[in-house]
Amino acid sequence: MLIWKGNGFLAIIIPVMIFIPVLMLFSAIKGNNDFTGIGIAISLALSAFATWKVGKRLNGGDGKLLIDPDTGEKVLLKSEHSFWFINLEYWGFLWGILSVVALIAEFG
Repeated sequence: MLIWKGNGFLAIIIPVMIFIPVLMLFSAIKGNNDFTGIGIAISLALSAFATWKVGKRLNGGDGKLLIDPDTGEKVLLKSEHSFWFINLEYWGFLWGILSVVALIAEFG
């Protein structure tokens, strides 16, 4: 079951949308469909940066402060964009770690 808030589904959509063009580029360069670890690492690294950047932009901001006129209680309204209870920008770190793992697997 997939659980997300706001635009949290982008944690999966962004890597898929980056993986496909990188796969096509490597296929065109190599002339076959052998998608090596370096291609996976490049697509994951690009996904890491894009997901982090989009997450920071969507989850950033101050929100809207509302004050109840009767009680004077303050409430901060702020949107949250998360996937599997992890904020979108932190998915960038996950993709970055997986990129390093792919490089180690390729050259290690």
